[in-house]
Amino acid sequence: MTYLLILKDINFKIESLNYLPKLKQIMEINNITPNFSALVRELGVYRRTVKKYYNGFEKSKTIKKLSKVDKYFVDMKNLKDIL
Repeated sequence: MTYLLILKDINFKIESLNYLPKLKQIMEINNITPNFSALVRELGVYRRTVKKYYNGFEKSKTIKKLSKVDKYFVDMKNLKDIL
């Protein structure tokens, strides 16, 4: 989706949800409200998701945790080869 702001002739292309906080800054400077329905159609996500990212939400980075079985994996593999 491309927004053309006539006041300052700014072209701003939204390719993912991560661009929405930048869009918010541009829209607030020019006192314009975004068309969330058009954003939803363009990005193919739920309306509340678009609004959440527009308001500055960032995904948390998850930590890859080892399972309780991982420390025994080598032993189990060796037992499998023996049997």
